[in-house]
Amino acid sequence: MRLRPQDYDWVEEVTERSLEWVVASGIDVIGDLDELRPRRPEPDEVWVNPDRVRKGQVLRAAVAALSSMTAEAARRPDPEGMVKRARREMHRRMTH
Repeated sequence: MRLRPQDYDWVEEVTERSLEWVVASGIDVIGDLDELRPRRPEPDEVWVNPDRVRKGQVLRAAVAALSSMTAEAARRPDPEGMVKRARREMHRRMTH
């Protein structure tokens, strides 16, 4: 998860309090609690707002998803003749 640069100080404070509580509570923890601490990006790394995705990125993701879905559908059998029905319906709509 990426944080906004201005949120790191607050998140680090809350994390520290939470981890201190976990340690003091005696909860049996598997793994390293330090892995739960937020990691600041490198100073020269530019933050990109994940809520503002470029249209080209969305388009590429959509085309890749549709391509995968189409390839998967093409590999599956058509026991109920759905492809034939879809073709007939498409032909009917295009010619009327």
